[in-house]
Amino acid sequence: MVRGKRETELSRGLFMLRPGAVIVFVTMVLEATASSREPSFSRVETYPEMGRLDYILAVADFNDDGRDDILAGGREEAVLDGQPEDRHDTTALAVFFGQEDGTFEHAPDLIDGTIEAWQPIVVAADFNNDEQIDLAVFDAGVFVGEESVGYGNPPQLWLSDDDGVLRSSDSLSDAVTAEHALRPPGGKGLSAPADLHIKSAAAGDIDNDGDLDLWVESTGGKNVNSHFMVNNGDETFTSELDRATDAVYRNAPPDHWRHFGHTFLDIDNDGDPDLALGTIRRSFPAFETAVSIVVVNDGTGHYPERIGLPRVDFNEGYTSIRFVTHFDFNADGFEDLLLVHARNSRPMGPPAFTGRHLQALINDGGESFVDETPTWLGAQRLP
Repeated sequence: MVRGKRETELSRGLFMLRPGAVIVFVTMVLEATASSREPSFSRVETYPEMGRLDYILAVADFNDDGRDDILAGGREEAVLDGQPEDRHDTTALAVFFGQEDGTFEHAPDLIDGTIEAWQPIVVAADFNNDEQIDLAVFDAGVFVGEESVGYGNPPQLWLSDDDGVLRSSDSLSDAVTAEHALRPPGGKGLSAPADLHIKSAAAGDIDNDGDLDLWVESTGGKNVNSHFMVNNGDETFTSELDRATDAVYRNAPPDHWRHFGHTFLDIDNDGDPDLALGTIRRSFPAFETAVSIVVVNDGTGHYPERIGLPRVDFNEGYTSIRFVTHFDFNADGFEDLLLVHARNSRPMGPPAFTGRHLQALINDGGESFVDETPTWLGAQRLP
C-alpha cells in the first residue's frame, strides 16, 4: 500500500490532538493512498506486555526523522482521599518512535536511566538550544483530602546530549529548592525542599532572550505558588514569583483564584508571549468571582496587567478549564482562543467534572475577547 504525504499530515493532526488523552495499547492507524480522499483506520496493538501506559503525555519528533513520536505513561485518577506517601509509588514513562507504517516501536535507548512519576505532567521542548527535544517532567503527586492540600514530587529535567540520548539534570529541582530556601511557603507549609505539586505547565520564551522558559501552575500544594521558571541559558533555571503579582494572577484577598489549562500566545502582535489562563471556578468563597484571564507581557518578561475573559452559560459559569489552545478563527491576523470546559461544583448543580463545553473567544484587536461560540462552533448539546 502507498503511504503518501496526505497520510503523514492527517496522522500528525490526529496525534497532535491527543496529548493527555487515554490510550489502551492500541494505535488507530490512518490508511490512505496518495490518490484517495477517503481515509480508513486499522487497529494495531502495541506492546501490551509493558504494563500500564494508558496516557499520551507528549508528542514530539524525538529522533528527528520527520515523524511524530510519543511519550506514554500511567496516571492515577484524581482522588480526594490520598495519603502523602502514595506519591512515591511511581511508574516508568516510555518513549515510542513512530514508524513509516504508522505503528510505534518502544525506544528505551533514548533515555539514559528511567523517568518515573506518580502523576506526570510533561513539557517536550528544546531547553538547551541544541535543536533536539528535551523533557521537563513534573509530578503532580497526590491530593490529600483530609488536609485539603497537594503533595508533589521533585520536577525532573531530561536534556538531550550530543549523541541524542536524554540524560537527567537537577536544574528544575535545584530551582525549586533555592526558591523554598529563599521564601519558605507559609500557610500549609512545605512537604520537602524540592517538591512541587502542579496542575499544568507550558514553555515559552517570556523574555525574548532565545531560551525557552516555563510556566507552572502550582497553587494548592505544600510548595511555592504558581510562577515562571526562567531559563538562564546555561542549562539552569531560576524560579521567579515576581514576574506577576498575586493580585494579577489570583485577584485581591479574600479571593484566591486558581487556574488549570493555559497557553502562551501573542494577543497584540507585539512579539512578546502573553499567557492565557483557564479558570477553576466553583462554589467556594475564594473562587466565586473567578474568571479566565490573559496576563499581558510588557516586553520585559513581566506581566503587570490582565484581561478578563467572558464566562460561559454552561453550568452557570461554574467550570474547570483543563485545556486552552489558540489559532486565528476569523483570519484577521489576531490569535483567538479555544477553551474546553467541564462542570465544576455549584449549589444544587450536577456532579462536578461531568459534561464538556467548547468556547470560542475572538480577539478584538488585542485588547479584549468576545464570545462567538455559536458562530464558530454551532449548537452544543448540554449533557
